[in-house]
Amino acid sequence: MIKLLITAGLVYFIYRYFIAQPAAVAPPPKREKVDPAPRQDNDDEGEYVDFEEVD
Repeated sequence: MIKLLITAGLVYFIYRYFIAQPAAVAPPPKREKVDPAPRQDNDDEGEYVDFEEVD
């Protein structure tokens, strides 16, 4: 039983320190700044497109 615990501990430490990247090394992901009031494009306002009927 003690062999299993020691082996599991060694595997954990090898994984933790050599394979998995520590969370403190990577910078936190950057969030995009969201514009609270989206701009309205007045260029398309009032534009009317007349579509032809397809038979």
